[in-house]
Amino acid sequence: MKCDLAFLQINKIIIHGIPKHAKKGIGAGPLYSEIESPLDQDLGNYFKDRVITSLKSHKSYDVSFDLGNASPVPALLKEHLDSNKSDFINISKKIAAHLYAIQDGTNPEGLLTILDCSVNGKRALGLIKLEKEAGVSLEETLHENLHTFDLSIIRNLVLTARTKIYKVALFVIDDTDESGYDAATSDNQSGYGSSNEVASFFLSKFLGCKLKQASDVSTKHFYEAAEIFINERVEDPIERTQFHGHVVSEMMSQSPTVSTEQFAETYFPVEMRNDFVTALESKDVPENFPKDTTLIVKKLKKTLYKFQSGIQVIAPNEVNEEFLEVSKLENGKTKIEITDQLTEVKGK
Repeated sequence: MKCDLAFLQINKIIIHGIPKHAKKGIGAGPLYSEIESPLDQDLGNYFKDRVITSLKSHKSYDVSFDLGNASPVPALLKEHLDSNKSDFINISKKIAAHLYAIQDGTNPEGLLTILDCSVNGKRALGLIKLEKEAGVSLEETLHENLHTFDLSIIRNLVLTARTKIYKVALFVIDDTDESGYDAATSDNQSGYGSSNEVASFFLSKFLGCKLKQASDVSTKHFYEAAEIFINERVEDPIERTQFHGHVVSEMMSQSPTVSTEQFAETYFPVEMRNDFVTALESKDVPENFPKDTTLIVKKLKKTLYKFQSGIQVIAPNEVNEEFLEVSKLENGKTKIEITDQLTEVKGK
């Protein structure tokens, strides 16, 4: 997210129970709160920390509304955020009703927490979806003679190790963004790869959102921006070759997601990490994104070594280390040594 979450302020909280659907039939519907949950400073800070921790994690992704999506959530979010006189409780019920309606008997019982908040004075709305562990019992209480949930019980029993899964989303008004909102979601269960139906359910079917930047485009931007940074900022030819190898390795790994910060911490020395992250940010590379190498498949197969004299060496990545060695000479020049059987020499 572009906004500084240190300025996040929780103003109001309401929680609705989302029962598990009966195997036959749709069940009785959500367990609605009729009034906001009582909120003190400690509980407000607690929920604030939960949201910040989630959205600062490596499983957080920038998102935007998907204009072709049938979910009513984007319209409800806009209705609330665009007016100071919106009916927060009623809007929250409609969001809970939509979540319940799209679930089936395979979805476990849970809670939907909706936060009316602000970030540095800008209106915002947050959502936390929780899937409770079996055996954790939650009961409604009365506040001003209206049904609601006790936040201290939720903090002690649900938002702890006894919570199996939780997902977080935050939408902040942002006039500088073409969509009008700065938004991100986080999923402590998994990422948002195209094959991940569990995560896609929350992101697309429930929130009516999509990744702000397509995963294949984000991956291509990461690869190209990393190459530019390495060639412009790393002078030692051996280190330059090693860093390029790390980028290729990251792209070819089994990890479904990429984090620019995590990559920097893993491969770069301390004094270069912030510069790397900042450089990629300036090239519109998201902090975290699902990996999709479709657009760079060819580039991952070979490495090009270009020299000042015009000499170029192209080597397949799968045999690079076995047959090719890069070294630095005392005069500052670079030597590439190829140990292999020469099969052909011809003009080009």
